[in-house]
Amino acid sequence: ERGEVGSSRSSEERVPENNSTLAASVWCCTTSVLVLSLGTVRAFFVKSPPRLAQVLQRPAHLTTRAAPPRGPIPAKVGTAVKTMAAHEKKKKKSSDDDDADQDEGWYVAAFGGKMSDEYKAYMATEWGFEKRGDVPLFEKLCLEGQQAGLSWATILAKRANYRRAFHGFDIERCAAMTEADVDALVASTDAGVIRHRGKLASIPHNARKVLELTREAQAENATSAAPEHGHFDAFLWSFVGGAPRLNALASFSAMPCQTDESRAMAAALKKRGFKFVGPTTCYAFMQSCGLVVDHLRDTPEWRAARDRIHARHGGTTSEGAAEEGKKTKAETPAEEEELPPRRAPSKKKRARK
Repeated sequence: ERGEVGSSRSSEERVPENNSTLAASVWCCTTSVLVLSLGTVRAFFVKSPPRLAQVLQRPAHLTTRAAPPRGPIPAKVGTAVKTMAAHEKKKKKSSDDDDADQDEGWYVAAFGGKMSDEYKAYMATEWGFEKRGDVPLFEKLCLEGQQAGLSWATILAKRANYRRAFHGFDIERCAAMTEADVDALVASTDAGVIRHRGKLASIPHNARKVLELTREAQAENATSAAPEHGHFDAFLWSFVGGAPRLNALASFSAMPCQTDESRAMAAALKKRGFKFVGPTTCYAFMQSCGLVVDHLRDTPEWRAARDRIHARHGGTTSEGAAEEGKKTKAETPAEEEELPPRRAPSKKKRARK
């Protein structure tokens, strides 16, 4: 009996122990679910503050189906929208600029759009057009010499001033100018020319050389008729066979800065005593006066030049720029062959190097 009583008593004592364990388990599970739920709700509101503002403003609308009041647009979304709008506007502007550049000519894009209206008009109506006559060619050769070490835009802006200072580049009047006339131009602040004495003095000097060349040609061809456009014109155009050459350049970077013809012209002019007539200057002169046409292939300017050349009977075309001297305008500095030489670096600078 004691054993039976003992068994039943121990069984009765274990019942409340099992009940307390079950209750504790239920309490733990319930607490865990509540904690997880609160964590999820907290994360939702912390990550989306505007939603919290909406929820706090919704009590009056919970019993209706009306849409809750719209909250403010998040800052990140607003920034993204503004960025997209700015990108589209920039893209449209770039497209408009490209169309404008194509309308204005390939050279506008090649120079990065940094061209004055005067420069654009010059490229559209003068550069690559056939120029004939002693005086026009003498003027252009002199102005190309003034460009040495500078840009053509600088000289073009002063071209009218040069014409006034040098009597419209009349060869005989320029040849009659004295050292005092040159000194006056160098000292003047109103002449509007590059006040480099060597360059300015080269114009009267070269005019006298043109007259010498003309007299020699007249003496050698006394029995024949004079050239249609003058002896100096015939001399310069002889380096391209008397007719313009149309090249077929694919890009601006493929444009040479000098060719065999320009080197031959420079050598012949220097042999006769001309100044500021290096091969790069001579090639720029040949391009601008239409001895060679270097408008990029298949552009409107190139096709117009091709039509002009074919119409004149005697022009030639080329499938590309000359292969000699692979230097390009982008790689070759402005010609300074006759400018004062630079001073050699001091011993200290050489030591530091």
